[in-house]
This record gives sequence, structure tokens and C-alpha cells, in this order.
Amino acid sequence: MRPVPLFALLLLLTACDTGETNESTYPPPGNYPALPLAEAFSAEAGQYNIEAYVGSIQECPENTECLVPDHFTAVDAAPPTPPTFSLTVFAEEPSQLDIGQYYLFSIELTGPPSSNRTATLLGYAEAERLE
Repeated sequence: MRPVPLFALLLLLTACDTGETNESTYPPPGNYPALPLAEAFSAEAGQYNIEAYVGSIQECPENTECLVPDHFTAVDAAPPTPPTFSLTVFAEEPSQLDIGQYYLFSIELTGPPSSNRTATLLGYAEAERLE
């Protein structure tokens, strides 16, 4: 076998790689108490599992200073249905999630309960909505 054609094939396969991956940079959800999304605003600070759709994603472009950290909005209804409840969840690389997809999220709620509460993502996995 000649090494030149093998090397050329390897270069061709490498060139086809777009570099885009949808791999999670987070672990799977943890073993935390389940919390309905609607109760996230009145729950005590702590770590919880919530099931929700991704309603929107805000990620700061590379090499840009942004005032608001990267985050996504967890909502109780699949887009385009208007949600009744939404929770801002801060996350690194939220673009690894898909808008409209249903997930099981592990989150950490901090601070006192309030209507404009936010959370931090600890882990996630795609989930199926059972109705």
C-alpha cells in the first residue's frame, strides 16, 4: 500500500469535518428533587431537576464583551406556543441545546424566591414529555 493515497484520503476526511459538534459540555442530570417550572420562583435556594422546553438561547459572540452572561430560557410550552412560565438559566455554550427541544435540566437556584429569579445549569439530557 502506498502512503501517499492513504495520506490524501486522511486529509480529505479531515477537511470534511466542519468542527461543529453537538456534544454536551455538561454531565447528565443529577439526583436532585423534581421541581415544576412554575414553582422555581417560590422554591428555596438549592439544586433541583426541572423539565422544560428551550424557548430561546442567548450566547455572546466570540471575542465580544457582553453585559449579560450566556443563557437560555426554560419554558413550559414548545415554541411557537406562548409560555406561561419562563426561567432564565445561565449556561456555558447554551448553543449546544436546541430551541423547542424538551429536556430534563439540573439547575441551581440561588438567592431568595422572586418573580425574576435565575438559575445556573448543572447538567441536562433530552427528555420525552409524557402527557
